Amino acid sequence: MNKDLGSTVLWFILVCLLLTLAGPVMDVNAQQLRIDEEKLAASIEKAFDRSDFNGYVIVSREGRELFSGGNGSIHEVSGTEPDENTVFGIASITKSLTATGISLLAQRGVIQFTDTIDKYLEKVPEDKQPITIHQLLTHTSGIAGNVADDTEVLGKEEMLNRIYHQKLLFPPGNRYAYSNSGYVLLAAIMDEVSDKGYAHFMQEEVFLPLGMTNTGYPGMSIFDRLHVTHGTYNGKDYGKLSDIPFSWNGLTGNGDVLSTPNDMHAMLNNLTSGRLLTPETLELMRTPHVSEDGGSPFYYGYGWVIDQNNTHGKIISHNGGGLSGNHIITYFEKYDLSILVFSTRIEDRLLLNRFPYYVDYPADQLSEAIVSNILSGNYDQMPSKILPLWRGILIYVAVIVLAVIVGWFLVKLIKTMIGSR
Repeated sequence: MNKDLGSTVLWFILVCLLLTLAGPVMDVNAQQLRIDEEKLAASIEKAFDRSDFNGYVIVSREGRELFSGGNGSIHEVSGTEPDENTVFGIASITKSLTATGISLLAQRGVIQFTDTIDKYLEKVPEDKQPITIHQLLTHTSGIAGNVADDTEVLGKEEMLNRIYHQKLLFPPGNRYAYSNSGYVLLAAIMDEVSDKGYAHFMQEEVFLPLGMTNTGYPGMSIFDRLHVTHGTYNGKDYGKLSDIPFSWNGLTGNGDVLSTPNDMHAMLNNLTSGRLLTPETLELMRTPHVSEDGGSPFYYGYGWVIDQNNTHGKIISHNGGGLSGNHIITYFEKYDLSILVFSTRIEDRLLLNRFPYYVDYPADQLSEAIVSNILSGNYDQMPSKILPLWRGILIYVAVIVLAVIVGWFLVKLIKTMIGSR
């Protein structure tokens, strides 16, 4: 249920496009971008009320918070409002952190991005032996997207065997296809090359050096003293996210991190300032390595989506969605501007498990409105649902009516043809 692979990535591309088009036509340099903090705060508070938003928002520039506030409650029956230290499951934004851990190992010379996975993992089938770490990071390995449920409790060997037995979608390096399972393999490589194991390596070598003191994985004791959200996916409450068993499953390395708005803000600031990675390594992570949709301006780096925008410079982002809710981080390099939005809810309802009829990603939608307001200076953009329920139903009714009309016409045409013989 890590819904930001496949369909959500395509949506994220659309969101980025909308954000791009929302900005001023003329070029705006960092000094000219003026943000009215009072109007910004008022617009976000208005959006909270109008959209019944349930989560937390941070907007900062040059590391200074321009807005930090929450709305709603940490779960459906709680009166506790989210704050900067409330724990959210950050879903696929985990990939940005996993990529940071892998990049740190490469920076230290423990691994190389060009290494093939069979150098570190055992029993890799022949068809997958040419896959490189670079290809896993950029979703160009050909590995299928998912092979396990998010809450399935598996061992590492069983999880790897499932991935190994899946047929490749295409030869490694041939093209882009978003893959959660590819990031499971990156976690497995970290587990092999670090004497601390995957989770402890990330905790001690990535999270803590980046100032992420309240970040970790389900089951860790650090969450006993914190308010932890309940993820609500398609109206179902999945309970306290820290209580979900930590194991090798569909989320490992790609959607299993629990963190707070404060920690994620610290991560973004400290990564950018060079606390953990050298400028050269950070630039590799933020390089547009592969187009997400041949010919589009949206690329995937190492754990980040990159938009090379002529007006607003390089836009570095990632979103996430699933049973932990919906979240998105957006960073404008040119303006040193960060927008972080976390929501406990997400709606992604499908007809026949295939066709969307009600889509509501609260974090993506609010982030779009915030960015539009900042870049335009109007502060009147409000979030709107991607596909409201009434519109989805109307679309399917229209399709059914059209199908009936076409069917009726074909039957009449056939009868006419038969009668004329």
